[in-house]
Amino acid sequence: MGFFFSRPLAILTEWTVLRNAILFSVLFVMALPVATEEIGRALRSPWAALYASLINIAFLPMTAWAFSFSMDQFLGDGLIIAAAVPCTLASAAVWTRRAGGNDSVAIFVTLITNALCFLITPFWLWLTMKGENTSTTIDVQALILKLGLLVVLPMVLAQIARQFRVIGNWSTRNKVPLSTLAQIGILTMVTIGAAKMGNKFADGEASFSFGEVAVVLFAVNAIHFAALFFGFWTAKALGFGRKEQIAIGIAGSQKTLMVGLNTAVEINRSILPMLLFHISQLVFDTIIADRWKKHDHENTN
Repeated sequence: MGFFFSRPLAILTEWTVLRNAILFSVLFVMALPVATEEIGRALRSPWAALYASLINIAFLPMTAWAFSFSMDQFLGDGLIIAAAVPCTLASAAVWTRRAGGNDSVAIFVTLITNALCFLITPFWLWLTMKGENTSTTIDVQALILKLGLLVVLPMVLAQIARQFRVIGNWSTRNKVPLSTLAQIGILTMVTIGAAKMGNKFADGEASFSFGEVAVVLFAVNAIHFAALFFGFWTAKALGFGRKEQIAIGIAGSQKTLMVGLNTAVEINRSILPMLLFHISQLVFDTIIADRWKKHDHENTN
């Protein structure tokens, strides 16, 4: 809808306040049901979460940077953005729990990576998007401020709000409606991003073939699987338990759609890698999580 009706929706793509409000609101709503007790439980043994966070904020961007040289700048920069944003607040814990892993580790990874994203994401974009073309220049200070206000602040406010018992109990009881509300916000942001990309195509500022889409699809899955299995296998070698291995593999390899979309739209890069990364991680991690759970169930029996 966003791509094919990009002209009528063009006004939304230029309304920065709307995008910022959606991002702030969605991250607040997604962080609100996260119980403070879960954070405390993860803090008692933080090493698994710290290792998964390192994979998420270092291994993934470096791998994406290498793959970006196989595509044009518009798509390659979009791929780097997808890998440089933090772990998703929603699905990492859900898929870890589904696989039988330690979901408190996954929750802690999302909090660490999101809390640091105002520094980590601008750093990777500054490092990797410098070139002869002046359009690659990134206003790092502005991006740091924006991510701090739109990603870190709503998470902090959500946890402060949870300290009021009425709000904490209400948000815990209403996880599903809050998740639905967040999904509506995410789809709205997808529509805006697709409309902006559609207008670039209509104006002749961007284009790519089905072959290039296939390259991007291969790249996002290669990057994701590399991080997932690297985290899982090295966690085993480092002596982490089975539940922590699962959490490290999943949380270390997943990325958040909202921050990636907003960043790509903000600096005029392709949203396609972020969309494909998000869709792929949901589809394939479901299969992997179910296989891990089945494997553990068979071994227990």
